Amino acid sequence: MKLPVLSLASSEETLATQFKEAALEHGFLEVVDHGLPQELISRAFAAAELFFALPMEEKVKLERDSWTNRGYELIGGQNLEGSLGKNKEHEGAHLVDKEQMSKKVGDSKEGLMMGYGGIKEGDEYWGRYAHGPNRLPPDELVPGLKGVVDEYFQASSALSMRMMRIVALSLGLDPENSFVSEVTRDPIMAMRFLHYPPSQQKDVTGIGSHTDFGFITLLATDGTQGLELYADGKWNVIEPRKNAFILNIGDSLSRMTNAEYKSSLHRVINTSGVSRYSMPLFLEGNSDFQIRPLGTDPASTESFDTVEDVLRSRFDSTYSSK
Repeated sequence: MKLPVLSLASSEETLATQFKEAALEHGFLEVVDHGLPQELISRAFAAAELFFALPMEEKVKLERDSWTNRGYELIGGQNLEGSLGKNKEHEGAHLVDKEQMSKKVGDSKEGLMMGYGGIKEGDEYWGRYAHGPNRLPPDELVPGLKGVVDEYFQASSALSMRMMRIVALSLGLDPENSFVSEVTRDPIMAMRFLHYPPSQQKDVTGIGSHTDFGFITLLATDGTQGLELYADGKWNVIEPRKNAFILNIGDSLSRMTNAEYKSSLHRVINTSGVSRYSMPLFLEGNSDFQIRPLGTDPASTESFDTVEDVLRSRFDSTYSSK
């Protein structure tokens, strides 16, 4: 399946129109001419491969911290099958594997979960959920890892912020005076290195069928197929474009638009015969931002979840322990 393509060399007016078209259809698209050097992306993937090649006894020393959501995730540590949040109306929701959910069969992937390192002790969000220090191995085990993580995170998060500006324009809003400026103030942003070992079994999911939690996700892939999108009544294998980021809309942005912008069901099944690596960056939003749909009556006394509420609920439901 080929996704709609947005070239950031285009005018903002063109990008806003094209983004809206993709958002209304499936909420998946590809971003090219994004400005991130391929050399930086390649270095980040090389660092990821070196990390996952470490002995298991070294990786488990960095086990994921359940409060900061930073650290190493074992294969099977998370079970995303059926994670749809509060919106059960996603296309394909009826296909969620209830048996896998009940057995708590974990995803066939391992990951290194990281986040923004710019919030320091004493800052407003220090100590809050999903904020905190990264858990990385000593430099002698993976030389230069911290440096490439910081460099890649800074570059990809800047791209994510630029795309949120396009989101606002696509909705006819002023990026500097709308919910987007609130969402992107000191946001929770999570980056992962992910490794999917190959499997010849088509019912073994690297990541189970789910929708993303936050506002937007930017995904860099190593070119290996495996990501599938449920659209038009069937599962479609996405054919990644070279030097492009895959962008998809998460549940929080979908809820802000009263589900007009689609947060679509997707999964990973790696039957390629080789290991698959990817690097998603999740823009979740400001911890205290209330996900109040556009057009809600200002006088409404209805209670709305905050970004932190959503993340704590979704992570608690997809990790069986810790």
